[in-house]
Amino acid sequence: MRRFVVRLAVAVVAAAVPACSSDSDSGGLVGGAITTSSTTSGEAEESTTVPDDDPVTEDVFSLAVGDCFSNPLEGEEVQEVETVDCGVEHDGEVFAEFDVTADSDTFPGNDEVVAQSEQGCADRFEGFVGVATTDSTLDVLYLYPTEQSWDRLDDRQVLCIVGDSAGAITGTLEGAAR
Repeated sequence: MRRFVVRLAVAVVAAAVPACSSDSDSGGLVGGAITTSSTTSGEAEESTTVPDDDPVTEDVFSLAVGDCFSNPLEGEEVQEVETVDCGVEHDGEVFAEFDVTADSDTFPGNDEVVAQSEQGCADRFEGFVGVATTDSTLDVLYLYPTEQSWDRLDDRQVLCIVGDSAGAITGTLEGAAR
């Protein structure tokens, strides 16, 4: 029974970052799936969903609950990740998001942001995985605002991420109860 908490900060890029992005080469599917259809004469159309295993480089500000990514983030400021369909091998899955609270518009300090991030992700972990962080073998990571992203981009959002230090994950960890 272990709990690893790896802290990650969101780095601010020089230009304003769009809230959403698309990749024209992927047909607008980011971390999605490709659906193929086939028919045989006289029979109903059959549809098969095949996970899209091509990673797409995404700005961290476009990540949302349910997104999976294939590159590790441990201990660094992050600007981009490679999102993939959760049905293919990946390293992390975004399981929750929330905003840091502060008494004013002034950055509350890194220690306070980290404390809120750690507690907020721990509070939301059991509802997603099915066991408390203290009883889990999985890892909790989080992306949190830096003073620069707070001041320049009005960034208040924390993203909670679940991973497994034992290796890559295939599929979602929702309800994994481990």
